[in-house]
Amino acid sequence: MLRTALSAFLLSSLGTALVAQEKATVSPNRFVPKDARFVMRLDAPQMWRQKFAETKLVALFASESMTPIFGDMQKGFREGMEAAKQEGNVPPELLESLWSDYTGQFVFAARFDTKAMYEAGQGDGPPNMQMIISMAGDGKLDLNTLAETAAKVAEEEQKDLADVKIGDHHFRLDSDGEMTATLPQILDGHLVTLVGTNLETEGLALLNPTDRSETVVDSSSLSLNMDLRWLQEAMTLGAQQALDGNAMPFEPEDLFRVLGLGCLESMSVKLGADGKHVFLETNLITNDQEQGLFGALMSNQGEPKLTRFLPPNTEGFSAHALDLSVLRSTAEKFWTLLGDEVPMTFADMEQNFAEQTKVRLHEDLLAHVGTEMMTIGDARAMFDAIADSAANQEQPDPNQILSGYCFVLALKNGKAFGESLDKLIRSAGLHAGRKSEDYRGTKVSTLKVAGLLSIEYAVTDEMLLFVLGKGDAGRQLLRGALDARADGSTVMPESLAAKLANLPEGRSAVGLVPMAGLLRSFAKLGAAVNAAQGNSEDGEKAVQLFDLTSAELQRLGIGEMAFASYTGKKGLRTRYIW
Repeated sequence: MLRTALSAFLLSSLGTALVAQEKATVSPNRFVPKDARFVMRLDAPQMWRQKFAETKLVALFASESMTPIFGDMQKGFREGMEAAKQEGNVPPELLESLWSDYTGQFVFAARFDTKAMYEAGQGDGPPNMQMIISMAGDGKLDLNTLAETAAKVAEEEQKDLADVKIGDHHFRLDSDGEMTATLPQILDGHLVTLVGTNLETEGLALLNPTDRSETVVDSSSLSLNMDLRWLQEAMTLGAQQALDGNAMPFEPEDLFRVLGLGCLESMSVKLGADGKHVFLETNLITNDQEQGLFGALMSNQGEPKLTRFLPPNTEGFSAHALDLSVLRSTAEKFWTLLGDEVPMTFADMEQNFAEQTKVRLHEDLLAHVGTEMMTIGDARAMFDAIADSAANQEQPDPNQILSGYCFVLALKNGKAFGESLDKLIRSAGLHAGRKSEDYRGTKVSTLKVAGLLSIEYAVTDEMLLFVLGKGDAGRQLLRGALDARADGSTVMPESLAAKLANLPEGRSAVGLVPMAGLLRSFAKLGAAVNAAQGNSEDGEKAVQLFDLTSAELQRLGIGEMAFASYTGKKGLRTRYIW
């Protein structure tokens, strides 16, 4: 049924340049309705090759050291292509044309009713959803011939095709079952297929030339656009079913509002090439509703200032906004929602905390914390700890899992915060085993929580630094940050700033991901796991791939991935370049 129609679309899309045809000149949103919940755009393979030809990532695949691995992959792909040609279901020239010649774009758009989709997922009837798949003409492919080929293949495999009229358009419809699909046909220079339920009545919304999406289409090779407004609707339905009539002190909608889910409007993801760089960009769009937890990360306060304390030899870090007062406000609203389910009000809880610890949570601690957070380090220590535990057939040591990171919080008043933190530690009885040392004019202390987790920390006028665990990597990073402070650093080290130079200005968050180093540690982890499991041949090849890729990334000068975020009144955009 669906397989037949979709196979027909695929076959038709594998066409060749038999007869010249004009390139589609209509809007790229021609078959994207305004109420589409999900849209995907995908360039043809030839367009990927053209756009990515100058990137260093392509140079990685073509490098001599990677040839044994990627050469095998390419050989396997070509053999698969030849096998498909030999099967006879798809004309060989069609497969070759799709891979080598076609320069258009595929677009997939879906619209659906949230409640019907949710109920369908619970087994309560078919979903109310409609999808359209379109293939833009590129001035080379004869789309009419392709549509005729598709119809012929479908009619040979499927006998119960019906003629239907959707608006002013006539389609052949495969109607065997709840989900139906039309055979491909030409509309406004595109090859289109409709899939879904209620196509005869709802399908016109996919085809109308009016009420189209207003999304700006750029040069990215892959893009995803997702309407997130249905998320709260779906979660509300799920919560109501989970309650099954049981009373709760609040409505699910109120909880989701407090958490900030109601502010989520849409999200887009784009992948493409920009000169020698590959970029990945995400864009979270919000509306005017309460931001809840998301507001803690979306403060627009310019480029992070904590980066001036980065050690020059830093390989991985991230610095971004973090407003703890927003988290406290959200926690208070959630607490209030609980009503009589909690033994005291939020104010009474904070008062009780103050009586127990001699520290007021908001006035003495949180009020002295700034609105920035920086993480120095990366996951290599975690991978290494898991690898060592796998080799010894033991559980990972919690003191090693996060020991490769140094966490930094900006402070407004370091002296007042430090005094309150010391009172808190003493009230918990943790001061007895605390050990301290002076490092370049700053006291660095170490204590154990619950006799298990080691924490090293330091407080200066500008920041709180802490390391969870007792590995050397995090401790060195903490001292490196204190070195930068003692040396009077006022800006990010030049060596790190240079790696972020290709990211636009106006950044509200910045960071580096040491891809080469992470792959090397991941290779070590894979080797340990394989050894513990008896060393499979496939596992060894995977480890070799990670290890070789890591070395080649370093040689090509793309060992790190840089990223930056940009905060506006209506959302958060993050761009990664590699």
